Amino acid sequence: MTDILLDPLPTVWEGRAIDPDFRPMVWLSNQLRRQTSNDDPLHLANEALRRFYRDPVPPLEAPDAFAALERFYLAGYPPAALGKGSGTEASCEAIYDYAFDAPFIVAAFQQVYHIDLTAEKLHWFRFVALFLALPEDTKMHRIMEIRQKDTSQMKDPERQRWEEWKELYALPGELKGGNRVATLEEREAAFIDSFS
Repeated sequence: MTDILLDPLPTVWEGRAIDPDFRPMVWLSNQLRRQTSNDDPLHLANEALRRFYRDPVPPLEAPDAFAALERFYLAGYPPAALGKGSGTEASCEAIYDYAFDAPFIVAAFQQVYHIDLTAEKLHWFRFVALFLALPEDTKMHRIMEIRQKDTSQMKDPERQRWEEWKELYALPGELKGGNRVATLEEREAAFIDSFS
């Protein structure tokens, strides 16, 4: 893993030239969150490879290249840190979605960092670090806080107020549980199996 404070941010990843901008990784996250059992995992993986790597990946090298792409996507964080609230990976709900929350994310980056995500290129590792550190005074941070708030121990009217906020800012039902295929290992296995 790259030390974001000490090392230059990589433009080559595991021996291949890449597009390190946040957009290919946001695209991948959006696709995986919306993946259904009818979707072709090979098509999705090949499109992800095309967007991420500067040069075409030979078909026989595609499984390893996709595994490397997944390691880049994690940016050194555990999978639970990228899109989940507190709790176990399987049991907690997603607290943000790049497509659904795009206006709030763009506004937060502009407000806090003076970065226009609609116009500027931003390395994925830097994007993730800045996103995970959004301060409490941004609407995006507040929305994520609302989505992950445990109201089970609250008393009315506080509980009712939080439940109303949770409903107001809820992700669509199909996105609440996060990725449809639960783990990177399962996605990688499905991709590799498609070559068999």
